[in-house]
Amino acid sequence: MGRGPESAAMEMVDAALGAGGEAVCARLVGLLRDKDKAAVEQAARTLKKISEADAGALALAVELMFERLRDKSGLNRTMAMQALVDLSEDDAKLRARVMPIVREFLENGTPAMRARAKRLLAAG
Repeated sequence: MGRGPESAAMEMVDAALGAGGEAVCARLVGLLRDKDKAAVEQAARTLKKISEADAGALALAVELMFERLRDKSGLNRTMAMQALVDLSEDDAKLRARVMPIVREFLENGTPAMRARAKRLLAAG
């Protein structure tokens, strides 16, 4: 039996909640810039799992994702928007910061951003 992606993600979650967790979160946020779409999606899912386990563990990561919203890469901005919406699911204050950004992407984003923003607003 090999170590699958789900096991690796849970190891990252455990590492993020332990000593040095800020560095783990920062590394995951950095992966949101990766050219490999699968790596970006895995990092976003892992960050969501970390926030579900301990929302406080992602205080730095949330701010880094807001920085990614200004990235040159449309994919990075789209994934950061998705991650922020996911992270704000149980945090009304964060949701209030995120939703105007989603609406802005709906109006002025790339085609991928507009499509994702439309889905997020419909689900929201």
